[in-house]
Amino acid sequence: MKRRVFGLDMICLLLVSMFGVSGCGKKSAPEANPTEVREFFTAVEDGDATIVARLVKVKPYLANAKDAEGKTALSIAKKKGNDEMVDALTKAGSK
Repeated sequence: MKRRVFGLDMICLLLVSMFGVSGCGKKSAPEANPTEVREFFTAVEDGDATIVARLVKVKPYLANAKDAEGKTALSIAKKKGNDEMVDALTKAGSK
């Protein structure tokens, strides 16, 4: 008689159904808290490309965060003509 081996997908399904556990080895992107976003956009508005570059290096999810008006850091940097910041944000994956 063949022994059936459960795959990772089956184990994940069992964990979700039994314990409400989700993720199963897949890391979800952390979400920025409102204070983080405000501080990040303060650096963006101030034109501080060095600080912005450091922040997106440590917290890459900030690269595509939106401010209270729905603007991205990249759109603000482009509007201000801050090429150094545009470059740093683009390298960090900002869209």
